[in-house]
Amino acid sequence: MTKKESKTNVAAQRRKGGKFSISKESRDQKAFMEIFSALGSTIKLEVLLQKILDFTIAECKASQGSVILIDQNTDKLDILASKGLPKKIQEDGREKRKNGIAEWVIRNNQPLILNDAVLEERFKSVVEKRDIKSAMCVPLRAKGKVIGTININRNEKDVYFDDNDLNIAVIMASQAAVAIENARLYEENLKTERLAAIGQTLAELAHCIKNIMHAVGGGSYILDAGLNTSDLAKAAKGWDIVKRNNEFLKQLVLDMLSYSKEREPGYSVVDINETCESACRLFKDMARSKATEIVFEKDPSVGTVAVDKTSIKRCLNNLLRNAVEACGDDGGIVRIATGSNHEKDEFVIRIQDNGCGISEENKPKLFQVFFSTKGSMGTGLGLAVVHKIITEHRGRIEVESEVGKGTTFIITLPKEPPKTK
Repeated sequence: MTKKESKTNVAAQRRKGGKFSISKESRDQKAFMEIFSALGSTIKLEVLLQKILDFTIAECKASQGSVILIDQNTDKLDILASKGLPKKIQEDGREKRKNGIAEWVIRNNQPLILNDAVLEERFKSVVEKRDIKSAMCVPLRAKGKVIGTININRNEKDVYFDDNDLNIAVIMASQAAVAIENARLYEENLKTERLAAIGQTLAELAHCIKNIMHAVGGGSYILDAGLNTSDLAKAAKGWDIVKRNNEFLKQLVLDMLSYSKEREPGYSVVDINETCESACRLFKDMARSKATEIVFEKDPSVGTVAVDKTSIKRCLNNLLRNAVEACGDDGGIVRIATGSNHEKDEFVIRIQDNGCGISEENKPKLFQVFFSTKGSMGTGLGLAVVHKIITEHRGRIEVESEVGKGTTFIITLPKEPPKTK
C-alpha cells in the first residue's frame, strides 16, 4: 500500500455518516492547549478552574468533582469549581474538612485513590451521604505547600479509578495551582498599587488643604487688623480672601466626593440649553470681576436630553471656572455653545476661552488626578471629575488648545441613556 493510499484509508476510517471524526488524542491535545493558553490570558480564575475540572472529569470518566481551596483566614475548605455535587453542598460553597477525604490529602500532602470497601471503612459518613463507589483526590501545591485539592468521584459500581486517571488529575492539579497562585499574586500587586495610590492621594490632599488653611489664616489676620483699626477696606479685603478660600475648600470636598464614588448616572429629562444658561449666570459675577465676558450660543434643535442633571452641572461649573480663570485679570471672552449630531443622536457642548492656552506637553496629563497647571491655586481634581462624569454617561471629551490663543473643551454625549438588557 502506498503512503497516499494509507492516508486515504485513515481519513476514511475517521468518517462516520459523512462527518469527519476527530481522534481522542487530537481532542485531548486541543483541550490541553486551551487550558495552557488560558493560563496566560486574562480569563477569570473561576472560569479557568471550571475548565480544568470539566476536562479532568471528562478524561477520567467521573460522575462529579470539585476544586477546593483552603481559606487562608478561616482555614475552611472553599469550593471554587464544581460539577455534579449535591445541591446543598454547591449552595454552601464549602466542603466538610473534619474526617473528609480532602482533609487527609491536605494533611499528608499526597494523592489518594479509594475504592468500595476501603472507602466505606475510612470515610463511611461521606460515602453514605453521596453514594460514592470510587474517589480520587489530588493535592494542589504552591511553593511546596498544599493550598487545596482536586476531587473527583464515580458513582457506578465496579468502575474504579486507576493510575492513568491519577496521572491526568496530577497534571491538571498542577495547572490549577499555577492559576490560583497567579491570581493571588495579581491581587497582592493590586493591593500594593492601591495602597500606594491612597498614600499619594492623602499627600496631595494634605498639601492642598494646607495651602487653603494658610490663605484662610492670612485673610483672617488682615480681617482682624482692619476691624481693630476700623479700616473697613482692609477688613473687606481680608474677608474676601477668607470667602474665596472657603469656596475653594467646598469645591475640593465636592470634587473628592464625585471622584471617589463609582456610580451610574441618575438619568432625567433635561433642557440642556437651560442648564448651560443657568451655569453661565452662576459665573457672571466672577467673570465681571476679571473683566471677562461669558457668551452663550444655544442651538434650539438640541431640545431635551436624558442626563444626570446634577453631574452635568458639575462638569459645566468646573469647565466654566477654569475658562474664566484662564483669561486672567486682564479679561477675555468665554463662549459656551450647544449643538446636535442628529446622525448619531448625540448633542455637543463646547466651552471656549481666549486665555493662556495649554502646552502640548501638558495636554495628555489634563485628566489625571492631581495634575494642575494652576500651581497652588488648583486642586488637580476638577478635570478628572469632568472626565469621570462624561465617561459614566458613555460620552467623550476632547481638548483643542494653543498657547497664548486659548482652549476649547468639546463634550459629546448621547441624547438617550444606554438601553439596559
